[in-house]
Amino acid sequence: MDFNFIFWRFHLLILLSTLTFEAHLRKFLRHLQDFPKAVKSI
Repeated sequence: MDFNFIFWRFHLLILLSTLTFEAHLRKFLRHLQDFPKAVKSI
């Protein structure tokens, strides 16, 4: 096995998980911002 290959696979995996985590976090924060509006509209 090539060490470089393993390193890049690992790096891409971390990058992807970080990006998806960031996207979920943004979505969550957006929901938190919309929450007071939803409560007021009830």
